[in-house]
Amino acid sequence: MSGITIANRYAKALADVMTERKESNEVFAELSRFSSLIAGHSELREVFANPVLALDRKSGVLKGAGYEAEAASDDNQLSSAFA
Repeated sequence: MSGITIANRYAKALADVMTERKESNEVFAELSRFSSLIAGHSELREVFANPVLALDRKSGVLKGAGYEAEAASDDNQLSSAFA
């Protein structure tokens, strides 16, 4: 299965969940924040493109980059979308 096919499935699932929960604005805001962070750091893009790195390591990198305010909260829209 190609990476694009997998990404499309995750995107559809996220859209379905955020629409069902009526959280589209919150998820969009968090995705925009994350996109801005990644756009500004080539090293972060490399980390997230690396399939060898475990999710917990990637999360640690985000925290080290200062991206944790909403990621640490219980009402985090993006992190809880598939909970």
